[in-house]
Amino acid sequence: MTGAAFVLGRPPTPGSVLHAVVAGLRAAGVPATVDVVAGPPLPDRVLRADLRVLKDLEPPALRALVDASTGACVPAPHAVLRSLDKAVVTGRLAAAGVPVPATRVVDRWDAVRAAADCGPVVVKPRTGSQGEGVLLLAGPAPQAPAGRGPWLVQDRVAGDGVDRKLYVAGDVVRGVLRTWPPPPADRPGEPFDPDPDLAALARRAAEAVELPIAGVDALVSAEGPVVVDVNAFPGFKGVPGAAQVLTSRLLRMLDAREVATCA
Repeated sequence: MTGAAFVLGRPPTPGSVLHAVVAGLRAAGVPATVDVVAGPPLPDRVLRADLRVLKDLEPPALRALVDASTGACVPAPHAVLRSLDKAVVTGRLAAAGVPVPATRVVDRWDAVRAAADCGPVVVKPRTGSQGEGVLLLAGPAPQAPAGRGPWLVQDRVAGDGVDRKLYVAGDVVRGVLRTWPPPPADRPGEPFDPDPDLAALARRAAEAVELPIAGVDALVSAEGPVVVDVNAFPGFKGVPGAAQVLTSRLLRMLDAREVATCA
């Protein structure tokens, strides 16, 4: 067995769950290596690994893994590349019957400003992850563009002010409650057990974008939960027992090859 190779776009922070996951795999007898890569060429031990665990990689490295065309990856690099395009993610969620906010893609900032004049909206860069560059506009938008377009403009979900962060690892779904935007004192949030309907919704959202390990952001409106974002392999911050859940899931993937090839 060549084991698992963790292929990361940046070094894990001291508090990252990855340290415990790597240790858990090694304790189970699985060789596990960690490499931080920016793009090709990929280290030989990454290419030889039975399973490549991908997190925070930039598109050049993801495309290099697709081109390698051998081995298995979690998540699949093509799914991670797709998940970086929030318009595509929203479209796939809607096609799978997952409730999402009314969404349009605009190329000009004046169109963003016009939308904000009509009611509260959430503005996101079309590409990105982890909530970077997200704006809540409840009045006139700034004259100067926020970053570079195109932008996703979504109707604001009138919820209870709580962001339900749902962490999916195969069949397992754990949750953390956070206010948005989160004040520093509120991090990492309050753990909670999602009810069966919310857990099923999170799994369905992850499946729609082919991410077996995913973070699903949901808001609860008067009409029910609405999914506002899906990210590949989140940090599982504040999730009790996250290391054990992830280690168990990766061991199952290694045993049963429940993974997509990197191609």
